[in-house]
Amino acid sequence: MKKMIYTLAVVLMAVSCSSSSGSEEPTPPPTSDEGGFNANQFTLTTTLCTENPSPEAVKVYDFLRENFGKKVISGAMSNVSWNMDEVEWLHTTTGSYPALWCVDYIHLAWGEPDWTGYADLDMAQEWWDANGLMAASWHWNVPKKQGDTAPEDMGFYTADTDFDVSQATVPGTYENGIVEADLAKIAVHLKRLRDRNIPLLWRPLHEAAGKWFWWGAKGPQPFKDLWIYMFNYFQKEGLNNLIWVWTSQNNDLGWYPGDAYVDIVGYDSYPSTDFHASLVGTFNSLALMTGGRKLLTLSECGGIPMPSAMFESGDMWSWFMPWYGEYTSGNPDDQEEERVNSEKDFRKIFSDERVLTRDEMPDLHAD
Repeated sequence: MKKMIYTLAVVLMAVSCSSSSGSEEPTPPPTSDEGGFNANQFTLTTTLCTENPSPEAVKVYDFLRENFGKKVISGAMSNVSWNMDEVEWLHTTTGSYPALWCVDYIHLAWGEPDWTGYADLDMAQEWWDANGLMAASWHWNVPKKQGDTAPEDMGFYTADTDFDVSQATVPGTYENGIVEADLAKIAVHLKRLRDRNIPLLWRPLHEAAGKWFWWGAKGPQPFKDLWIYMFNYFQKEGLNNLIWVWTSQNNDLGWYPGDAYVDIVGYDSYPSTDFHASLVGTFNSLALMTGGRKLLTLSECGGIPMPSAMFESGDMWSWFMPWYGEYTSGNPDDQEEERVNSEKDFRKIFSDERVLTRDEMPDLHAD
């Protein structure tokens, strides 16, 4: 689990998916001219799970499939909600922008005060128009106890709320009323991106098997019920710009919502030692667990594996996304050697020819 502190006051195997790019045949295994990547592990699904996906979502997914095993996409996380703090720090430090920018809807309960950045759609538009990819997480705050309505009385950690996920999809329950209201609220935000033809790597309900978030507190079945409930809700709302990313804790197949509801499988890595080592064991385990049908990505990370380690060992994740603060720009002790990812590390990683930065990304706008 990540080490994170949020300032709430201020401040994502069953059946085949729906057709996206017109083919229901599995894509051939990705190829790699050299290195340890084992292409034979993968026969990636060619179609997105979303019904009638937007042309832009299809182009992004097709690019991710074609790039998988060849190069790794660089990413950065907003500092809490929507902002470019870490993105700009990386640009200043390395001379390049990351190719992927991830935001968080953690402050949904607060509405749209300026400090969340949610209302600044131009920020997202400018990023997409510069060929950057966009992802979103949702640390879903719910009332700590029934009757709480103030934003400061919300929580997402299991220890902070009595919200019962096993009742979240049961019509007529208090919990289902909260879920319906919150899905309606976030759908408004996601539709704004859709209406601007901006595709989104959508990663809700993450790290469920860890059980430290309320959506994982009651085991795999209530979690899967909620995932599918959300998926179907967004389908009815016409949110065809979403690419669904499920976050595995590894060896948690029982928590997998199913191929019909997942496009990409992520893993959140926060090693306490050997920050930049290969994670090939986990990579191979996830490939085996998902039958090689799904792209694999480091959806969050503390230490970033060095490209040389990934390339040589074979864990060529689709992208890496270091967490904000101490894992990116933060350095409270002002001692370079104590940082998980030093400025030198970032410069080395971003300058590696096997890592894609935003200036190296293709134009994925629809024709």
